[in-house]
Amino acid sequence: MYNALVIANYIIAKCNEQNYNISNLRLQKVLYYVQGYFFKTYNESAFDSDICNWPYGPVVPDVYYEYCVYGASLIHFENDQLEKHLNEIKNRKHRNLIDTIIEKCNDYTPGQLVYKTHEEAPWKETNRKDFIL
Repeated sequence: MYNALVIANYIIAKCNEQNYNISNLRLQKVLYYVQGYFFKTYNESAFDSDICNWPYGPVVPDVYYEYCVYGASLIHFENDQLEKHLNEIKNRKHRNLIDTIIEKCNDYTPGQLVYKTHEEAPWKETNRKDFIL
């Protein structure tokens, strides 16, 4: 299991490397799917933080607050930070799974990701601010 900020930083670095847009809103949805697919694939959590049900969908509060200074703007790391964050997840299978989720989520706008998460069982089965996964 990883710290949620380690996975978030990896996601941001990977998106920067691939020239994908990554805002805090998109980051939250990618984290949600990473957690879900880790459960499905490995029967374990990807990270150790709660995912909460907020108005725009699932949110990892500690990651959200780390990057809220960007508002709706895109998050960018400097080049020297990219390599550091890309190497923090050592397990190749874990990286490949996260990379696949990043690719799939990149097919959707942030608004479409919000809509998509609102249509899924975990969202529908919890109350706002409840723990989702």
